[in-house]
Amino acid sequence: MNLQLRKYIRIDNLLLIIVFMMISIFTFSNGPIMSSDTYQYISWAELLIENSFNLKNFAETELIKTPSFFYIVNTIIFSVFLLLSPENWKDFFMLLNCISVAVILINIKLILDNFTTKKMMASFAFILFMFSDILLWPSYILLDTFYTALVLSIISIYIILKSNIKYVLIVFALIILTFTKPQSLAVLIGFIMVSLLLNEKVLKIYKNYRLIISAIITLICSLFFSFIFFTDISLVLNSSEISVIKDMIFKGEVIRDRPETWFKSPESVWDTISLFYYRLYSFFQIWVQDFSLLHNLMYFILNILFILSVAIYLKKDAIKFNDENFKALSVLFLMILGGGIFHSLTLIDHDWRYKFVYVPQMCIFIVIIFDALLEKYNIKY
Repeated sequence: MNLQLRKYIRIDNLLLIIVFMMISIFTFSNGPIMSSDTYQYISWAELLIENSFNLKNFAETELIKTPSFFYIVNTIIFSVFLLLSPENWKDFFMLLNCISVAVILINIKLILDNFTTKKMMASFAFILFMFSDILLWPSYILLDTFYTALVLSIISIYIILKSNIKYVLIVFALIILTFTKPQSLAVLIGFIMVSLLLNEKVLKIYKNYRLIISAIITLICSLFFSFIFFTDISLVLNSSEISVIKDMIFKGEVIRDRPETWFKSPESVWDTISLFYYRLYSFFQIWVQDFSLLHNLMYFILNILFILSVAIYLKKDAIKFNDENFKALSVLFLMILGGGIFHSLTLIDHDWRYKFVYVPQMCIFIVIIFDALLEKYNIKY
């Protein structure tokens, strides 16, 4: 009985509970935070309720601009909570966000228990995870925390579960993801790179030339970025989305609503390629001029550790990873890179909201690298 008790009362398990409780208490004491997106979802939700949850009628209504299919899950969740309790529906939303935090923490622990030599390493990841906006986002009446939990669950299923049923679960989760946020396209980009580079035939090549391959991927994307600006593809495709991106490139926009971060208006192909790389760097920016000192210090620690970890991962002979650990690290790296590329091609949010989904992945990546370094130099801990 004592052995069983000691099995569960480990520092990492206790820290998981403590971190979860801290975030939950802070969330409910802080109270709900509304944003402009929140009010848009409320309007759509009320409209869906008026249409008796008939999505077809809802989509055809002209009372309000109909949301993209990307927002169907958001609208349904808002509608259900509004219907359950018109007065206290925001509390239900914050509860969902706190449950999502628990899912994130459990997935962090599950992944690290499988890919580190010591189970205690999860404790380090929980501490790192606090060096982000995790105390802030669960209070927002938005689905960013839920979305983050879903993305990390997909990664966890992919790298841990051995049964072929994992592909059914992943497809099902990706469908939900697609109807939750347009940023799900970033996850699809990551999975495309994972599928192409980590299959048995290509994995060995990728392992030996991962730095070169990563550089080629970003170069191709920067050329595509430049292609959008220097051609009339937006007119040919008649795409309003591409026209918006082209307008952002023309202005040299880097981080939305932060003109102080903007690049000069590109005058050549080289300028546009430079803008893409500047935007990619800005997605992992280590310091923001008008953020608070505490906020900057937190993200500075997280981003610096991640950048150093990526440098170690990309250097072929820095650490000899076993096949399973290397594949897990590569999945995490390619998913994060896919997100960075997607937002560098499209939109980087002014408050790092779009980056939050990658923070748990960054924490896991850092800890696996850190654990491997300690093992390489035979450092006991």
